[in-house]
Amino acid sequence: MERRKVLLGSGTAIATILAGCASEGDEEGEEEETELDPDNGENGDEPEEPEDEEEPEEPDEEDEEDEDEEQEEIPGFDRENFEIDSDVIEVKELTYRKQKLEVRLMLSTTDRDELVEELEALGPAFEDAIRDADADEFFAEVEELQFTLLDEDKNTRISIFVDIGWLRQFVDDDITSDEFIDEMLDEMAEFLDEMDQD
Repeated sequence: MERRKVLLGSGTAIATILAGCASEGDEEGEEEETELDPDNGENGDEPEEPEDEEEPEEPDEEDEEDEDEEQEEIPGFDRENFEIDSDVIEVKELTYRKQKLEVRLMLSTTDRDELVEELEALGPAFEDAIRDADADEFFAEVEELQFTLLDEDKNTRISIFVDIGWLRQFVDDDITSDEFIDEMLDEMAEFLDEMDQD
């Protein structure tokens, strides 16, 4: 009987020890689970959210419009009155930047004589646009005059600079419209010769 009691007692003690170990293991497991973030396996501290990156400021549309208006404004020149009475020459663009006025014209003819005749409409167009505005302001601010001729596919055929003094003499009635255009044609001589060959 004593041996059975001893064995029984030993078994009880072993069971108690094993239960204690299991209990400690559970507690340690719970502590580890508490320390780990169930979502990402990291410690329980909340992850820091990345700071929002500042997006570059987009340019204000109104500022862009104001800038375009400043670029397109031609001092002493009335754009609305610059009209060319021609069936083969069309004004595509007038650009004024850094005291240079560029006139871009589209041609719908490859005939030299027809082009020469139609270019004569440029004189009256300049006269109306400048005299109706302020000739003194125009010639004080505009130092260069450039003509660019485009074909119907908008390819540049020729680009020339014309002495602004010739235009001043024409507006002041010191030379005729034909004389002003003749000065232009002299600058375009090589281009006109190519038209003859075509």
